[in-house]
Amino acid sequence: MFKLLYDLFEKELKPLQIVNKKYEIQKLLGKGSYGLTYLVKNLEHNTYAVLKQNRKRKRSKGKESFRNEASMLRKLKHHSIPNLYDIFEWEDSIFLVLERKEGWTVEQLIFEKGKQYDELDAFTLLRQVLKVVAFIHKQGIVHLDLRTPNILFDNNKVHIIDFGLAKYISNHSNKGKNMWKRPVVENDLYELGHFTLFLLYSSFNPDPDGKKKDSWLNELSLQPESKTIVKRLLQLEKPYQSASEVIADIDRFLDKSNKESAAEQELFEVSDARE
Repeated sequence: MFKLLYDLFEKELKPLQIVNKKYEIQKLLGKGSYGLTYLVKNLEHNTYAVLKQNRKRKRSKGKESFRNEASMLRKLKHHSIPNLYDIFEWEDSIFLVLERKEGWTVEQLIFEKGKQYDELDAFTLLRQVLKVVAFIHKQGIVHLDLRTPNILFDNNKVHIIDFGLAKYISNHSNKGKNMWKRPVVENDLYELGHFTLFLLYSSFNPDPDGKKKDSWLNELSLQPESKTIVKRLLQLEKPYQSASEVIADIDRFLDKSNKESAAEQELFEVSDARE
């Protein structure tokens, strides 16, 4: 309760306020458990960037998280991941200055824009996300926070943000106590299983009688191949060992679906011509 009240009344930086004699606050972009995010103008270069400020109640942990994020971003040079421009301390807070990536988070697209993802849409987007995740894993890093607020989408381009929880990959087994917190590839893939369900439920229409099924396995109408992909991501069946392994299964599923769709369209056109 105290944490909630502290966060609620935490003083935000105001528009036009100057930070570190260089960054002019434009507007608040969002609030997270570890920090506040702003759009800022770099007064020296007349450019715009994203400024992240750690929450004061998370002083030591927040600073550690921000330094960790900076360390990860220095290693991850990719067009779908924000560049780190600066890290500094100012008035007892630590700040990151990041490249501004255009677009809406998947969470915003669904809840604010009313975007709905059908089965093919969901797995097409998942494939794009996995391509970036495969790159991250190749650098020996796991993100560990692959949720809808941390995945941006704009003009068919995917961006992954917020590397505050990222860690270097461990070779330890993903079993036992606190298994979901361990820095292993399977945990990123597990989170993407939930991400996929989130996409699929955006277009879900519940039964008119209001009766809720016992699980997504019974609620969602999915093809066997896509259902198996989600089950393996969630480790309900043999877990995937790599992002590339998931991409291969998605490619097979999308190829099969596209061929079936083309065959149905051809049959429809023939039938229409006969009439």
